[in-house]
Formats: sequence, C-alpha cells, structure tokens
Amino acid sequence: MSFSERLKSLIGEESVSGFARRVDISEALIRKYLKGSEPSFSKATQTEQS
Repeated sequence: MSFSERLKSLIGEESVSGFARRVDISEALIRKYLKGSEPSFSKATQTEQS
C-alpha cells in the first residue's frame, strides 16, 4: 500500500483541511501527498501518529 493510499485511509470521512489542521501540516502539503508525492520520514511519522 502506498503512502497516498494509507493517507486516504487515515483521512477517511474527515475533510482534507480538517485532517491537515489536526496533524499540523499544511493542507497544500497533504494534497500533494494525496497526489503521490512521498513525504520525508518525519512528516510521514507525524501524519501516521495522529
């Protein structure tokens, strides 16, 4: 499973902007990840721990 797919699963029914606020990462960056960009290890850890 790609990071993008895992991220979509974590976001679930929540809005992208709401998820971005909750994990303290910009909405633009979350959308970039959803399009397939790979995050740095620290950002990946930050999103998956939320």
